[in-house]
Amino acid sequence: MAGLCRRSPDPGGEACLGQKAWPELVLKKADEAVKTIESDNRYIDNIQVVHERPFKEVKCCNRVFVVVDAQNTVVEIPYIG
Repeated sequence: MAGLCRRSPDPGGEACLGQKAWPELVLKKADEAVKTIESDNRYIDNIQVVHERPFKEVKCCNRVFVVVDAQNTVVEIPYIG
């Protein structure tokens, strides 16, 4: 089931297990961010490196968007969603 969205039982994601946000990854390179997220939360199996966060989000306990700039540097706090 890797890559599939497993919806959170609540819209805010409070019931999701493990670490939920990684503010320390802002200004890090995308590959480092992905490795850190994978090691910090074993429940995350869908990490998407994107240039902008999708407008309409569905809260998923197993997904994290890593928003990067043209140099592949993280520009927003990655969090589950």
